[in-house]
Amino acid sequence: FVMNLFVGFIVDGFNLNKGSSTKDIIYMRFMRQFKDHKPRQESLLFLKPTNLFSEKLGAWLNNVRFQIFSASCVTVNVCFMLADHVDPDPWFQELMDRQNLFFFLELVAEIFLYTLAFGPGALIDDVWKNFDVFVCVGTLLGYFFQTPQLMQFVKSFRLMRVVRLMIIIKKIRIILETLIKCIPQLLNIVVLLFLVYSMFSVLGLNLFAATRNGVRLGPTGNFNNWPNAMMTCYQIVTGDEWMDLMDDCSVQPPLCTPQFDAALFPDYGYNGPPKSWGDCGSQLSPVFFLAFKLVAEAIMLNLFIGMIIENFGFITDEVVHEEDPEWNNGASADQIIEMVECFKALGLGTSVIPLGNTPKLVNALPHPLGLRRRDGTVNFSDQDRAQMKFVRAELNVIVMEHREAEAAMGSHSLHGWWVWVKKRGKVREYEAAVTFEEMMKTLFHWRKPSMIPQLRKFARNKRVEKVIFVTHCLTIKDSIKNFNHRKQLEAQEEGATQTGLLAGGMFVNTMAEAPVALEENPLHKAHSQRIKRMEKVEEKKSKFRKKLEAKKRMEDGEDEKSGMKPKQIMRATSKRWMMDEEMRSWGIRPVQSPVPSHQERERDPDEVEAEFERE
Repeated sequence: FVMNLFVGFIVDGFNLNKGSSTKDIIYMRFMRQFKDHKPRQESLLFLKPTNLFSEKLGAWLNNVRFQIFSASCVTVNVCFMLADHVDPDPWFQELMDRQNLFFFLELVAEIFLYTLAFGPGALIDDVWKNFDVFVCVGTLLGYFFQTPQLMQFVKSFRLMRVVRLMIIIKKIRIILETLIKCIPQLLNIVVLLFLVYSMFSVLGLNLFAATRNGVRLGPTGNFNNWPNAMMTCYQIVTGDEWMDLMDDCSVQPPLCTPQFDAALFPDYGYNGPPKSWGDCGSQLSPVFFLAFKLVAEAIMLNLFIGMIIENFGFITDEVVHEEDPEWNNGASADQIIEMVECFKALGLGTSVIPLGNTPKLVNALPHPLGLRRRDGTVNFSDQDRAQMKFVRAELNVIVMEHREAEAAMGSHSLHGWWVWVKKRGKVREYEAAVTFEEMMKTLFHWRKPSMIPQLRKFARNKRVEKVIFVTHCLTIKDSIKNFNHRKQLEAQEEGATQTGLLAGGMFVNTMAEAPVALEENPLHKAHSQRIKRMEKVEEKKSKFRKKLEAKKRMEDGEDEKSGMKPKQIMRATSKRWMMDEEMRSWGIRPVQSPVPSHQERERDPDEVEAEFERE
């Protein structure tokens, strides 16, 4: 009971790591799903074929009928192997050999067709296809060498294909895939356990290397060198008569030969160095063995139990989780995979996505992280618009942090050299891009703030301050950009109007069809409404400006029609009379025209420029 308390404390520690509240558990599971299902980086050497034959072949291989045929072949092959027995008849042995050869060729053909359809990179990315290649290579080695021992080993390879049948059942497939993903965690615990074993092995080597053999201490268990000490530590953990080993290592005189020195023989008056090695043990043997049992067995080995229980809890949550469109209890594995496919389509074969494709990704992602509903429609409300501004700003902050980190690291360091080596095999690089985890975490933080734990919100305070500052900067940038775009549209409309007068009815049809396609985009619709409001404001300003000018002209005594003062009218009239008299002297009848109005008279260029500056 007392020893099992260690298991309880370790399991409780794993539970505390997951979080104490429901939000913490959902958040941690969500972050783990992003990490487990993130897309892999494609290489230039393993591009997916894009020809028509490969696409048709891939569709045929993914068909349900072919999957059933492949599973049936595995089932029949396993049934034949279960029927094998000692000293078979010649006809039965021939039947077994023929069916083994047939199903081996079927496996080779399946791998070959899969390579033609999806490329060699698909074999590397798919864990189950790696397993098929492993079985195929092992079987091929058995046929190549034709040795009885190797053939028995090959049979075990073929028997392992029964695992492929388990992936047909969704719940079992989730459990198997999760266990495979737990292997890195197992390796971490194994490395830690190896370090503990090494420390106690070196300590045992210093304490018990020269101890005489006893009841258990001997050729099969001793501390004479480091490899033997490691093996002995393993035997202690497994409980291999470790009490007798502890008694043998603590043997004392007269059951052993003591070391000749002044401490053990004070009566002889010897004060020099020890003159013999001796073969006695150490009185610290019980402390050594009990400490090792406590640390290595009660604590370190129970880490495996805690890790398995934690992953089993994650597995059960995945299996029993019911999909919810609003993600009130988190996302399912299928929903995460759907988002991964959308990300891969816009990432163009890389593990990152450029910031310019963020609007397309948000429109393609399902609700609630995206804007696409179940019926395929895209709804873009005011709240969505505000959230997308913060998402865009945080993604820019992430890119800036990446650049600052790369600049601080430097290309001459070992890390900078390794980053350069990894980038050589990528399909495409972008100046501003983020990974799948960064994109999904950012969307999750801003689209589902109610599911973020309070401690996580406190940890994001500094990041949020940067995001708000960048949001203001991007808003100013967008305003300037929209103003310039509006001026360009106005210039294009003026040019299109003149062209339309020459083109006739064709221009009218073209302009009638264009708004229909543009209004389908909610961003363009909002932009058009903003332009209309600005035009109304400018129209009101223009009317108010005209009223002020008319009032000023009346105060200055200007004529309402011509816009000129009385002295200017007299001067213009006299100039017109002199021109008419000169025309009559030449026998030309002058054309009777009124005094030119303000709109008809020729205006001074300086006056036009001054008016433009006032506007």
